[in-house]
Amino acid sequence: MTPREILDVQARIVMSDAERTDDDLYDTVIGYRGGNWIYEWAKQAMDWQQKACQEQDAMRSGRYWLHASTLYNIAAYPHLKGDELAEQAQALANRAL
Repeated sequence: MTPREILDVQARIVMSDAERTDDDLYDTVIGYRGGNWIYEWAKQAMDWQQKACQEQDAMRSGRYWLHASTLYNIAAYPHLKGDELAEQAQALANRAL
C-alpha cells in the first residue's frame, strides 16, 4: 500500500458531506455510504479484488488478492464486536485470502 493510496481514501472520508455522528471527527459518517470509513476502505479493496480477478499472471493476481485482504482488514478496524459492517468487511478480508 502506498502513501498515495492511503491519502486518496482518507481524502474521500474527509471530503464527504454526509451526516456524521461527530462533526469534529471525519471518520464518523453515518451509514454505509460515501465517506463512511468501512465503505471507503472496502471500496478500495473491491478495486484490487477486481484487478486480481482480471489479472492473467498468477503471481501478480495473488499479490492483488493479498492487497485486497489488507484493505478489507483496514475497513473492519478497530474490529468492534457487534459492528455488523465491520464484521462483513472482516469476512471479506478472510475470503480474499
